[in-house]
Amino acid sequence: MADLDLREERRTEIVDALRAALAGTAPSARVALRGSLAGGTADAFSDIDLRVDVAGADRDTCLQMLPAALGSVRPVRLLRLDPETAAAPDRRLVYALLRGLPVFWRVDLEVVAHPPLPPPGPVPAGPAWSWPASALMNAVAAVRAAARGDEAAAAALLARGADRVTARLPDRPLPARIVALAASCAVRDPALADLAAETAAVTAVLGAPARPWSEPVPLLPPAERRGEQEEQPADDGQPEQALDDGADDGDRQPDDQQQAEEAEHGHPPGGRGHCRLRA
Repeated sequence: MADLDLREERRTEIVDALRAALAGTAPSARVALRGSLAGGTADAFSDIDLRVDVAGADRDTCLQMLPAALGSVRPVRLLRLDPETAAAPDRRLVYALLRGLPVFWRVDLEVVAHPPLPPPGPVPAGPAWSWPASALMNAVAAVRAAARGDEAAAAALLARGADRVTARLPDRPLPARIVALAASCAVRDPALADLAAETAAVTAVLGAPARPWSEPVPLLPPAERRGEQEEQPADDGQPEQALDDGADDGDRQPDDQQQAEEAEHGHPPGGRGHCRLRA
Protein backbone atom coordinates (compact mmCIF):
# COMPACT_ATOMS: atom_id res chain seq x y z
CA MET A 1 0.00 0.00 0.00
CA ALA A 2 3.01 2.30 0.23
CA ASP A 3 2.98 4.05 -3.14
CA LEU A 4 6.48 5.47 -3.45
CA ASP A 5 6.70 5.31 -7.21
CA LEU A 6 7.84 8.91 -7.53
CA ARG A 7 9.42 8.56 -10.95
CA GLU A 8 9.68 11.71 -13.03
CA GLU A 9 8.00 10.13 -16.05
CA ARG A 10 5.02 8.97 -13.99
CA ARG A 11 4.44 12.43 -12.58
CA THR A 12 4.80 14.00 -16.02
CA GLU A 13 2.10 11.67 -17.36
CA ILE A 14 -0.26 12.61 -14.54
CA VAL A 15 0.37 16.33 -14.99
CA ASP A 16 -0.25 16.05 -18.73
CA ALA A 17 -3.49 14.13 -18.15
CA LEU A 18 -4.68 16.69 -15.61
CA ARG A 19 -3.93 19.59 -17.90
CA ALA A 20 -5.85 17.97 -20.75
CA ALA A 21 -8.84 17.17 -18.55
CA LEU A 22 -8.97 20.64 -16.98
CA ALA A 23 -8.70 22.29 -20.39
CA GLY A 24 -12.04 20.65 -21.19
CA THR A 25 -13.89 22.27 -18.28
CA ALA A 26 -14.80 25.38 -20.32
CA PRO A 27 -14.32 26.63 -23.90
CA SER A 28 -11.91 29.35 -22.79
CA ALA A 29 -10.00 27.30 -20.22
CA ARG A 30 -6.22 27.48 -20.44
CA VAL A 31 -4.11 25.40 -18.03
CA ALA A 32 -0.54 26.15 -16.94
CA LEU A 33 1.94 24.98 -14.35
CA ARG A 34 2.47 27.16 -11.31
CA GLY A 35 4.53 27.16 -8.14
CA SER A 36 7.55 24.90 -7.89
CA LEU A 37 6.59 22.96 -11.03
CA ALA A 38 6.67 26.15 -13.07
CA GLY A 39 9.82 27.42 -11.40
CA GLY A 40 11.79 24.19 -11.77
CA THR A 41 12.30 23.82 -8.00
CA ALA A 42 9.94 20.87 -7.41
CA ASP A 43 11.19 17.66 -5.87
CA ALA A 44 9.52 14.26 -5.93
CA PHE A 45 7.37 15.09 -2.86
CA SER A 46 5.94 18.35 -4.20
CA ASP A 47 2.25 18.99 -4.76
CA ILE A 48 0.92 19.26 -8.30
CA ASP A 49 0.20 22.98 -8.65
CA LEU A 50 -1.83 24.11 -11.67
CA ARG A 51 -3.60 27.28 -12.76
CA VAL A 52 -6.75 27.42 -14.90
CA ASP A 53 -7.48 30.75 -16.59
CA VAL A 54 -11.00 31.19 -17.96
CA ALA A 55 -13.16 33.96 -19.37
CA GLY A 56 -15.46 35.41 -16.74
CA ALA A 57 -18.51 34.05 -18.54
CA ASP A 58 -17.08 30.51 -18.32
CA ARG A 59 -16.09 30.61 -14.66
CA ASP A 60 -19.19 28.90 -13.26
CA THR A 61 -19.06 26.21 -15.92
CA CYS A 62 -15.41 25.53 -15.16
CA LEU A 63 -16.05 25.20 -11.42
CA GLN A 64 -19.03 22.94 -12.01
CA MET A 65 -16.93 20.65 -14.21
CA LEU A 66 -13.87 20.42 -11.96
CA PRO A 67 -14.92 17.32 -9.95
CA ALA A 68 -15.70 15.34 -13.11
CA ALA A 69 -12.53 16.50 -14.85
CA LEU A 70 -10.34 15.45 -11.93
CA GLY A 71 -12.24 12.17 -11.64
CA SER A 72 -11.54 11.36 -15.27
CA VAL A 73 -7.82 11.19 -14.44
CA ARG A 74 -8.10 9.33 -11.12
CA PRO A 75 -11.00 8.82 -8.70
CA VAL A 76 -11.32 11.76 -6.34
CA ARG A 77 -10.46 10.88 -2.75
CA LEU A 78 -10.88 14.27 -1.08
CA LEU A 79 -11.95 17.58 -2.58
CA ARG A 80 -12.39 21.03 -1.07
CA LEU A 81 -12.64 24.71 -1.87
CA ASP A 82 -10.48 27.07 0.17
CA PRO A 83 -12.92 29.18 2.23
CA GLU A 84 -10.73 32.28 1.94
CA THR A 85 -11.39 32.46 -1.81
CA ALA A 86 -15.06 31.43 -1.63
CA ALA A 87 -16.26 35.01 -2.05
CA ALA A 88 -13.42 36.32 -4.20
CA PRO A 89 -14.64 37.81 -7.49
CA ASP A 90 -11.71 36.64 -9.58
CA ARG A 91 -10.14 33.46 -8.19
CA ARG A 92 -10.76 30.17 -6.40
CA LEU A 93 -8.31 27.73 -4.81
CA VAL A 94 -9.32 24.07 -4.96
CA TYR A 95 -7.46 21.15 -3.35
CA ALA A 96 -7.90 17.52 -4.39
CA LEU A 97 -6.37 14.21 -3.38
CA LEU A 98 -6.72 11.50 -6.03
CA ARG A 99 -6.71 7.73 -5.61
CA GLY A 100 -3.99 5.66 -7.19
CA LEU A 101 -1.31 8.32 -6.72
CA PRO A 102 1.31 8.90 -4.00
CA VAL A 103 -0.27 10.70 -1.06
CA PHE A 104 2.26 13.52 -1.52
CA TRP A 105 0.93 14.48 -4.95
CA ARG A 106 -2.05 16.55 -3.88
CA VAL A 107 -3.53 18.62 -6.72
CA ASP A 108 -3.72 22.33 -5.88
CA LEU A 109 -5.69 24.33 -8.44
CA GLU A 110 -6.04 28.06 -8.86
CA VAL A 111 -8.98 29.07 -11.07
CA VAL A 112 -8.74 32.67 -12.29
CA ALA A 113 -11.55 34.47 -14.14
CA HIS A 114 -10.92 37.30 -16.65
CA PRO A 115 -12.68 39.65 -16.03
CA PRO A 116 -13.96 38.84 -12.51
CA LEU A 117 -17.63 38.18 -11.87
CA PRO A 118 -19.83 38.03 -8.75
CA PRO A 119 -19.46 34.89 -6.61
CA PRO A 120 -21.03 31.81 -8.24
CA GLY A 121 -23.53 29.45 -6.68
CA PRO A 122 -22.74 26.10 -5.03
CA VAL A 123 -20.54 23.71 -6.94
CA PRO A 124 -21.23 19.97 -6.54
CA ALA A 125 -18.50 17.91 -4.95
CA GLY A 126 -17.89 14.85 -2.83
CA PRO A 127 -18.29 14.69 0.95
CA ALA A 128 -16.80 17.54 2.94
CA TRP A 129 -13.45 17.01 4.63
CA SER A 130 -13.80 16.40 8.35
CA TRP A 131 -11.58 17.47 11.24
CA PRO A 132 -9.89 14.03 11.10
CA ALA A 133 -9.32 14.46 7.35
CA SER A 134 -7.64 17.79 7.99
CA ALA A 135 -5.47 16.22 10.70
CA LEU A 136 -4.57 13.34 8.38
CA MET A 137 -3.37 15.85 5.79
CA ASN A 138 -1.05 17.12 8.52
CA ALA A 139 0.28 13.58 8.97
CA VAL A 140 0.98 13.34 5.22
CA ALA A 141 2.68 16.74 5.28
CA ALA A 142 4.75 15.58 8.27
CA VAL A 143 6.01 12.58 6.31
CA ARG A 144 6.96 14.90 3.47
CA ALA A 145 8.75 17.35 5.76
CA ALA A 146 10.68 14.60 7.54
CA ALA A 147 11.60 12.93 4.26
CA ARG A 148 13.08 16.24 3.20
CA GLY A 149 15.13 16.34 6.37
CA ASP A 150 13.11 18.92 8.31
CA GLU A 151 12.08 16.95 11.38
CA ALA A 152 11.29 20.09 13.38
CA ALA A 153 8.62 21.09 10.85
CA ALA A 154 7.32 17.53 10.85
CA ALA A 155 6.97 17.55 14.62
CA ALA A 156 5.10 20.86 14.54
CA LEU A 157 2.72 19.53 11.90
CA LEU A 158 2.01 16.46 14.01
CA ALA A 159 1.32 18.57 17.09
CA ARG A 160 -1.21 20.71 15.22
CA GLY A 161 -2.82 17.65 13.67
CA ALA A 162 -3.13 16.00 17.07
CA ASP A 163 -4.82 19.13 18.44
CA ARG A 164 -7.42 18.96 15.71
CA VAL A 165 -8.57 15.51 16.78
CA THR A 166 -7.62 15.79 20.47
CA ALA A 167 -5.19 12.88 20.09
CA ARG A 168 -2.36 12.19 22.52
CA LEU A 169 0.67 11.07 20.57
CA PRO A 170 3.21 8.71 22.17
CA ASP A 171 6.59 9.98 23.29
CA ARG A 172 8.35 7.94 20.64
CA PRO A 173 10.40 8.58 17.48
CA LEU A 174 8.84 10.59 14.68
CA PRO A 175 7.66 7.67 12.50
CA ALA A 176 5.73 6.16 15.40
CA ARG A 177 4.03 9.47 16.10
CA ILE A 178 3.01 9.86 12.45
CA VAL A 179 1.47 6.38 12.46
CA ALA A 180 -0.29 7.13 15.75
CA LEU A 181 -1.86 10.30 14.37
CA ALA A 182 -2.99 8.50 11.22
CA ALA A 183 -4.56 5.75 13.33
CA SER A 184 -6.33 8.31 15.52
CA CYS A 185 -7.81 9.97 12.43
CA ALA A 186 -9.13 6.64 11.17
CA VAL A 187 -10.73 5.87 14.54
CA ARG A 188 -12.53 9.21 14.53
CA ASP A 189 -13.57 8.95 10.87
CA PRO A 190 -13.67 5.33 9.60
CA ALA A 191 -14.06 6.57 6.03
CA LEU A 192 -10.39 7.58 6.23
CA ALA A 193 -9.17 4.08 7.11
CA ASP A 194 -7.60 3.34 3.72
CA LEU A 195 -5.84 6.70 3.49
CA ALA A 196 -4.62 6.38 7.08
CA ALA A 197 -3.28 2.89 6.36
CA GLU A 198 -1.50 4.14 3.26
CA THR A 199 0.05 7.00 5.23
CA ALA A 200 1.27 4.52 7.83
CA ALA A 201 2.66 2.22 5.15
CA VAL A 202 4.58 5.06 3.47
CA THR A 203 5.94 6.06 6.87
CA ALA A 204 7.06 2.51 7.59
CA VAL A 205 8.97 2.25 4.32
CA LEU A 206 10.68 5.61 4.75
CA GLY A 207 11.29 5.21 8.45
CA ALA A 208 12.16 1.56 9.09
CA PRO A 209 15.89 1.23 9.89
CA ALA A 210 16.01 -2.06 7.98
CA ARG A 211 14.71 -0.41 4.82
CA PRO A 212 16.16 3.09 4.54
CA TRP A 213 15.28 5.06 1.45
CA SER A 214 18.97 5.53 0.80
CA GLU A 215 18.95 6.56 -2.85
CA PRO A 216 18.03 10.13 -3.81
CA VAL A 217 14.53 10.47 -5.22
CA PRO A 218 14.57 11.52 -8.89
CA LEU A 219 13.93 15.24 -9.21
CA LEU A 220 11.61 16.84 -11.68
CA PRO A 221 13.48 18.64 -14.45
CA PRO A 222 13.43 22.43 -14.65
CA ALA A 223 10.27 23.55 -16.39
CA GLU A 224 9.59 26.60 -18.46
CA ARG A 225 8.16 29.24 -16.15
CA ARG A 226 4.53 29.83 -16.97
CA GLY A 227 2.61 32.55 -15.26
CA GLU A 228 3.30 34.05 -11.88
CA GLN A 229 5.11 32.47 -8.97
CA GLU A 230 2.81 30.40 -6.80
CA GLU A 231 0.95 32.17 -4.04
CA GLN A 232 0.78 30.21 -0.82
CA PRO A 233 -2.83 28.98 -0.50
CA ALA A 234 -4.48 29.51 2.84
CA ASP A 235 -6.10 26.74 4.86
CA ASP A 236 -8.27 27.84 7.74
CA GLY A 237 -7.50 24.64 9.63
CA GLN A 238 -11.22 24.00 10.10
CA PRO A 239 -13.25 20.99 8.97
CA GLU A 240 -13.00 21.16 5.22
CA GLN A 241 -15.96 22.40 3.21
CA ALA A 242 -17.58 20.73 0.26
CA LEU A 243 -16.85 22.57 -2.98
CA ASP A 244 -19.54 25.15 -2.26
CA ASP A 245 -18.70 28.80 -2.73
CA GLY A 246 -21.21 29.82 -0.08
CA ALA A 247 -19.33 28.11 2.75
CA ASP A 248 -16.97 30.11 4.92
CA ASP A 249 -16.52 29.53 8.61
CA GLY A 250 -14.76 32.85 9.11
CA ASP A 251 -11.84 31.42 11.10
CA ARG A 252 -8.45 32.13 9.57
CA GLN A 253 -5.46 29.99 10.46
CA PRO A 254 -2.31 29.31 8.45
CA ASP A 255 -2.17 26.29 6.18
CA ASP A 256 0.02 23.87 8.14
CA GLN A 257 0.90 21.82 5.09
CA GLN A 258 1.92 24.83 3.05
CA GLN A 259 4.01 26.19 5.89
CA ALA A 260 5.95 22.94 5.88
CA GLU A 261 6.51 23.29 2.15
CA GLU A 262 8.62 26.40 1.92
CA ALA A 263 11.06 24.08 0.18
CA GLU A 264 8.65 24.02 -2.77
CA HIS A 265 10.37 27.23 -3.90
CA GLY A 266 13.95 26.20 -3.29
CA HIS A 267 16.10 23.33 -2.14
CA PRO A 268 14.47 21.16 0.52
CA PRO A 269 16.28 21.11 3.86
CA GLY A 270 18.91 18.41 4.10
CA GLY A 271 19.43 18.15 0.36
CA ARG A 272 17.08 17.84 -2.57
CA GLY A 273 15.30 14.54 -2.93
CA HIS A 274 16.82 12.87 0.13
CA CYS A 275 14.09 10.91 1.85
CA ARG A 276 15.01 9.13 5.03
CA LEU A 277 13.06 9.17 8.26
CA ARG A 278 15.16 8.35 11.30
CA ALA A 279 13.40 5.87 13.52
